[in-house]
Amino acid sequence: MKTVTATYARQNFRDVVDYVKTTGNMVTIKNHGSREVIIMKFPKTYDPRFSEIANLNAYFAADSEIKDEPDLYSRADIIKQYD
Repeated sequence: MKTVTATYARQNFRDVVDYVKTTGNMVTIKNHGSREVIIMKFPKTYDPRFSEIANLNAYFAADSEIKDEPDLYSRADIIKQYD
């Protein structure tokens, strides 16, 4: 993730936005040495019926590598037996 200062982002805002749009990478903006804001590309799959956090979770889950990770639990571990 690229990190820029608030001054740089203010002076080069169009360039920062173009970078995010063309590469799909996020940019962190630092202010007085601490990270304050992330600029990211707007998700193509955004659905206004859901909350912003639900849309962001769906966006990041689609790009994550979690689907390639092994299962930690078997089906038997997850299913609770009811009498």
